[in-house]
Amino acid sequence: MSSAKRELQRQNREKAIRKQKTKKVLTIGICSALGLAFVAGIIYWIVYANFILTKPVEDYSKGLTDDGKIEGVTLSDYITLGDYQNIAFNYTDEVMTYEEAMAQLEQEAGNSGDLSTETDIDIQLGDKINLDYTGKIDGVAFENGSTNGAGTDIVVGSAGYIDDFEDQLVGHSPGDEFEIQVTFPADYGQADLASKEAVFEIKINGIYEKSEINDDYIIENHGDVASSVEEYCDYLIKLDFDEKIKTYGLDKAVENSTLIQYPDKYVKTQMGIQKHSDEETFNYYLSFGFDMKWKDFIGMSESEYEAELRLSAEDDVKKKMVVQAIFEQEGFVVTDEDINAVLVDLGSSDVYMTQMIETYGKGYLYQQAMYKIVETYLSERVYIEY
Repeated sequence: MSSAKRELQRQNREKAIRKQKTKKVLTIGICSALGLAFVAGIIYWIVYANFILTKPVEDYSKGLTDDGKIEGVTLSDYITLGDYQNIAFNYTDEVMTYEEAMAQLEQEAGNSGDLSTETDIDIQLGDKINLDYTGKIDGVAFENGSTNGAGTDIVVGSAGYIDDFEDQLVGHSPGDEFEIQVTFPADYGQADLASKEAVFEIKINGIYEKSEINDDYIIENHGDVASSVEEYCDYLIKLDFDEKIKTYGLDKAVENSTLIQYPDKYVKTQMGIQKHSDEETFNYYLSFGFDMKWKDFIGMSESEYEAELRLSAEDDVKKKMVVQAIFEQEGFVVTDEDINAVLVDLGSSDVYMTQMIETYGKGYLYQQAMYKIVETYLSERVYIEY
């Protein structure tokens, strides 16, 4: 072999060795980068899960003193009370009109008659009907998708069934048996049904007749509060007024007050209490066999849920600070009677005081009593403008 050829082979070997070394270095570099990224990802999720995500709080009284005050907070550092003694309620603008009361009555009475099986009447939006259905995916009936022949009442257009279900009932008559096709939304609560196309076998059992609205109808259905249509509409208007005036004074007092800053520690506690409540509801659904994930239940991303928790907690904390500030400024005192009223609201009584304190904590019960005292005080001082 010539010296030129041997030199060429040597150069090729060296080139191959350099190429192999370069590949090795690149491979090591890529693996190292991926390893670092993996470790960084793990660290991020550990930090996110332990220090960023809200932790559930089971103690309703966390962050409160035994007398219901926010612990370690000087209210003047966080909020400035606005006017809460001169709040006007515009009766004409705020309370339902006679026409609105009548519309509410018509909606109630519209489908309260007997179930008609006449085959010459058609279903319209707003009709109350009785029907049976069986839902199937790929020809197989799915869980919780059937009335099992027991029949169920719905008001067409407002029953809350999945999109297009109720619209496809319109125009059909009692005795009709037919199929409708629907697609479950991607964020449906049962993961095994999300985004799936389904066929429902429908049978219309009947349409409820519309009752005539007259004094006899009022006496039969609402005789304990009225004996005529006019009297019942007046009753609805007063009921609406009483409900609105109950919370109006406090809502306006909060609106008139100026927030300086939030007590962040207590805000986070309220976020945790709400998350605990949400998780309890989620687990309740799971106990009934619902196949869903946490993301399906909250209906949003975890970061969006965290933002919603904070906004809700901040609104709640501002209101609680206003309540406490007014309570202290007016020199109110929580009595045993006030605590008993709170226990009644919670479905209990003073007989079970020990158990209720174990469940909610003394601070929470006293805070709720403060809330009721201030809310009542303000509602009684709102003046009515006609």
